[in-house]
Amino acid sequence: MYYYRRSFAVGTPVSGFSETKIFNWFVRLTNMPNSHSDNSSQRELPFEGFAELIARPLAESDPRSFERIRRLFLTDADSRIQQPFSFLMKRITGKTLDEATARRHWRKTLEHKADMEAKLGRVVAIQAAAVDYFAVEETPR
Repeated sequence: MYYYRRSFAVGTPVSGFSETKIFNWFVRLTNMPNSHSDNSSQRELPFEGFAELIARPLAESDPRSFERIRRLFLTDADSRIQQPFSFLMKRITGKTLDEATARRHWRKTLEHKADMEAKLGRVVAIQAAAVDYFAVEETPR
């Protein structure tokens, strides 16, 4: 067993294992969604505001952030549908907010993200934008 780990870690192939087999094994081991074997990437998240407030602003401009958020909801969507934006803000920033307040702050976070990207000239992750948004908002003026 030690030989396999060591060989895999240093990048030398382990006899009898292709990269696909190793990837599939890792997906099963970590219980991650596997885009090669299931259709979860096509599954629409069943709550109001997903397309308008998450998919449209992030899917093309910041696919990494979009995929991270999508996975958060797909891993156990049923328990998170009741207050999706409250759940999302809690996971991204650690702040506990009621649903209406969380939705309002989410919209402002998206605006803040766009402003940061315009100023920096690069893509800013949604978590970085959210944390910065609350840091700026909570700063006394």
